[in-house]
Amino acid sequence: MGLTIAVEGMVQPAHLGVTEAERSLPQPVELAVELVVAEEPIGDDLATTVDYSVLDRLVPEVLATPCALVETVAARLADAIVATLGWAQLERVTVRATKLAPPLALAGATVHVVVTRVRDGGERS
Repeated sequence: MGLTIAVEGMVQPAHLGVTEAERSLPQPVELAVELVVAEEPIGDDLATTVDYSVLDRLVPEVLATPCALVETVAARLADAIVATLGWAQLERVTVRATKLAPPLALAGATVHVVVTRVRDGGERS
């Protein structure tokens, strides 16, 4: 029996965009992370589950490197989470990266990408 830990609403600035002009100024990106843990924690002990506070360090680190695609942001963060936490307790990591102000004429439009990593392989979606 497992459980899912979801961390949502992480809005951070990123130099993101296909054109140099778009990347020249930081723009808001919203991130959401879902961690599926293999086993429920034993008692009330952080050592028996995953410490999602690593996101405080990983999110700014990942967003510090400019990139063209929001897809790249999601993939980099998913891979950084797996590299940091490992697969010992994780079954799946899903990252949703949302570009809150994409260069679209449609008022209020956002663009998001979802990337998933699973324990037994590298599923990408």
